Amino acid sequence: MPMAHQSDQLPPRAGRAASLRSRYLMAMALMAALLFGTVWLLQHYIGGIRAERIQSTQARHAAAQAEVDRLSSLPLPQLAAEVMTRGFGPDGPAEDGLPSVSMIVDAFVPGLAHLDDASHQQMEEVVGEGVQVLEHASLVRSTAWGGEGGLYYTATRLGRAALASDAVDRIIAGGSL
Repeated sequence: MPMAHQSDQLPPRAGRAASLRSRYLMAMALMAALLFGTVWLLQHYIGGIRAERIQSTQARHAAAQAEVDRLSSLPLPQLAAEVMTRGFGPDGPAEDGLPSVSMIVDAFVPGLAHLDDASHQQMEEVVGEGVQVLEHASLVRSTAWGGEGGLYYTATRLGRAALASDAVDRIIAGGSL
């Protein structure tokens, strides 16, 4: 049997230590790979969530602007009828109390005030015009409420009757129930 080189033969304790060291290094390499993989996955997951949020926000902005454009293009009587139905009809903000124009805007585009100030302001102007037509037709009246100031609106008896008999358009046009 050929003679082994002195460095090839390690005492039993040294061999065991070398084996433990290599296992330790393998475990550390495995942990580093898992950590790197986890970080990579988290970055891509979070990046995907951010991209989805950006796309969702952009879609909500586009939908809000489309609604502003749609309402702005309506003739005033038709706008007023839609404001009456959405703001003062079933499931509208008037069902829970006295809505402001901003609350009626929220019936058209929920959460718009938190999404886009410019679109919200445009929408308030358009919806406010519809409310004004409703006031002139005696379907709603303004009221001050509480110490907060501002204007709030309530449907009149005529307004509630017009909603109940689906006659809002007719009343706005100058007709009667």
